[in-house]
Amino acid sequence: MPALPTTRKWLKFSRHLFLGIGVLYLLLASSAALTTAPFPNEAWFASPALNLYRHGFMGTTILESTGTWFAGIDRHTYWVPPGYFLVQAVWYWCFGPGLIAARASSLLFGLLVLYSTYCFTRRLSGSRAAGFIASLLLASDYRFVHYGANGRMDMMCAGLGFAGLAAYLGLRKRSFPLALAIGHGLASASCLTHACGVLYAVGLLLLILFLDRENLKVKWLFLVAAPYLLGLAAWGVYIAKDPGSFRSQFLGNVSGISAELGKESRFSGLRQPVQALRHEVGSRYLANFGRWAKWGDPLGQQLAVLALYIIGIAGAILIPRLFHHTGTKLLMTLGAAFGLIFWLLEGTRTSAYLVHTMPVGIAIVAIGLRWWPLAFRREIIIVVVTGACLLNTFALAREFQRDARGAEYEPVARYMQQHIRPGKLVMASGAFGFRLGFSGEVLDDVRLGQLSGKQPDWVIQSKYYAKWAENSVQREPEIAKAIQQRLSRDFRPVFHNDAYTVYRSHRLP
Repeated sequence: MPALPTTRKWLKFSRHLFLGIGVLYLLLASSAALTTAPFPNEAWFASPALNLYRHGFMGTTILESTGTWFAGIDRHTYWVPPGYFLVQAVWYWCFGPGLIAARASSLLFGLLVLYSTYCFTRRLSGSRAAGFIASLLLASDYRFVHYGANGRMDMMCAGLGFAGLAAYLGLRKRSFPLALAIGHGLASASCLTHACGVLYAVGLLLLILFLDRENLKVKWLFLVAAPYLLGLAAWGVYIAKDPGSFRSQFLGNVSGISAELGKESRFSGLRQPVQALRHEVGSRYLANFGRWAKWGDPLGQQLAVLALYIIGIAGAILIPRLFHHTGTKLLMTLGAAFGLIFWLLEGTRTSAYLVHTMPVGIAIVAIGLRWWPLAFRREIIIVVVTGACLLNTFALAREFQRDARGAEYEPVARYMQQHIRPGKLVMASGAFGFRLGFSGEVLDDVRLGQLSGKQPDWVIQSKYYAKWAENSVQREPEIAKAIQQRLSRDFRPVFHNDAYTVYRSHRLP
């Protein structure tokens, strides 16, 4: 690589370069936010924030809880930490509620992940170029853009967590106590956003042990522990309002809703580690790189992106001076720690969690590409990075063109708005709350009232509902049979497309 420009010129150039990377990410992520059909859990996480903003309590009223581990969720939401709901309530107060508003905050935290990735890659590698390669690859990565541009808390959790890692690396030589306090303060905030925040607490401890164990003093351990203790104390005040509901929801989420759609629970990797590793690689990674897609499908071409990433990682491993470099070893250790935690402790294989592992993996890729020892390596790096960005952008563009939100979700929402009358109950994916309302118009109940006794006037069958019903044949056979009987006896289909079927009750005139 050529010598770096002078400091003043480099600072000016780097600001313009990162501005361009940020604009690229915002264009791609905004397009994803506008064209991706809403997921049910986006509504589940919007509901408590909306209730806090409008009514002053943090209950999830769009989910049916009767007879389930969701007990009490209509009053207090305990199955995930409350940090995201508090931030979103303020966000809705500033900008108004809605699907795009819910997704917009994730986009901004995505920018924080990009900048933090640049910072910790540069600090650990000693190369600005590696930092920019990492942030550029991440900004255009299909998975990072697709799973980050939704109304879940994953990007907020990742943004706070990676900011904690970057802040520690940036401050440790200037003021070690300040680096500890800010780094772990951000990691604690990440933990209060989602359980995946534990990744960053572990990551910070690894950074300290690798880089500064000789600087550790007993008096500074308080700076490490204090943010987590304060966070737990604040959460504890909220938990004390209904400890029984907390136990039911938090322990119920060990298996989680994802376990009702599959065969594994969160900690199934501890019981069957070999099978869990196979599923981890196949379901969380290879599937998201187009393993089962045709090559002509843009998603299928993501296997080429995976190959390019492997080339970069191979460079980091095979080049002796890189493999033995402290920063590279530390990144590999972080990647291994994150991967180990997901392998053994996160058996649901949720694809949205890739926003936590992709930045570390791509940082290793960037370092490997930066020093890959080939003739004309600068040109080769440009070709490889440009190729990966183009393949990712092409796949995303095809997704935007398909416009699942406009082609599948919106026609159903418009049909329902035209035909439902006030006071009628719609049982459907909570995603329809964004168009039909969060004030009792929509109730997300996959059992269609079999446990609650509620009688829906309309049912919107989605792929999520169909998958749950299919798996319930073995898990809850009586409920599965009753659902099928209710739909065939009491309802008739009145609207259908590739993603949804609308059923209307015979009771309605």
